[in-house]
Amino acid sequence: CQDNIKFAVVSDNPKLVEILIENLTEVDEATVTEALRRKNGEIIDMLKAKDKTSILTGHGTENNKKEILKLTELLKQKSIIANEKNIMTLIVKDREIEYKDTFADIRNILDTENTVSITDLINNLKAPKIHLEICKKDCKRPVICQIIREVLKVQQDLLAKMGKREKIFKGATAWPVGSIVEDTRLGTANELDTNVSLDEKYKELFRFDEENQELILKGKLHPDNPFHKFMKEQNINTLDTDKVFNCFIYNLYKV
Repeated sequence: CQDNIKFAVVSDNPKLVEILIENLTEVDEATVTEALRRKNGEIIDMLKAKDKTSILTGHGTENNKKEILKLTELLKQKSIIANEKNIMTLIVKDREIEYKDTFADIRNILDTENTVSITDLINNLKAPKIHLEICKKDCKRPVICQIIREVLKVQQDLLAKMGKREKIFKGATAWPVGSIVEDTRLGTANELDTNVSLDEKYKELFRFDEENQELILKGKLHPDNPFHKFMKEQNINTLDTDKVFNCFIYNLYKV
């Protein structure tokens, strides 16, 4: 049960956490520590009553607000200089867009036996198709389509600027993925999932270790190769993906 609660904390789903801890007298230290690491204020507030370690004391929604205001002021005053090591502590925690309003609409199409057909579900809940190149004459949401196309262009422009700052991102590409591309979006198309891929020329440098889920060098890197600083210190033949990710976030922040 404690493992399930920890998984719920990792999912950043307050409702799920609330259900799982309802009949518990306490949660273990591993769950509390994970909640503190993720800084989801709403979840921390829920766990406080079950935290016998007092680790969460002084943390939660109100503390998060104070931290954000403090960081914002320090960044304005340049008292804190962002870098690749501290960038993740300067990023404001975001939340997933919930589908509860969309699912609430199901009640309006239930029949007298509280059932609904798959066809009715699709017709009532699926978002209209998004056109990523040009809208057709019968497009039901041309403005939303245009917004999505512009968001993608902004992402691609940001990536191009990042490539000028950091060599590893030069030649990288961004393209849409997920429900909008698959035409399976529920409700309204109000977010765009994007995949970023580094230049294809780097593909041949590594092999994928399925057992350890790591990228391993096939040979030696050229002295000018930008991947030198992204290899693990304890194993120079293994790519440190955390370093790559932090570098990506940092350069995105800077542009």
